[in-house]
Amino acid sequence: MRTKEIRYVTQDGADFYIFRDSAMTQLQTTWRYVDRRVRELRDAELARAACIAQLEFAGYEVRWPNPFGDDES
Repeated sequence: MRTKEIRYVTQDGADFYIFRDSAMTQLQTTWRYVDRRVRELRDAELARAACIAQLEFAGYEVRWPNPFGDDES
């Protein structure tokens, strides 16, 4: 079984920044949620779910680095 590569993702509204490393120095790509405007928390949650679905479809494991500490989720 092949080990999934990890991608570290940060979100800014409808924009997602996808990095190859947890230090967030190796930007792989950016991705934008285009299904609707992100104005409220619910919209941001839908955008995040869509981003996760795309990355998992591509075969990546998704991590969300905590900018305020060392732990990730």
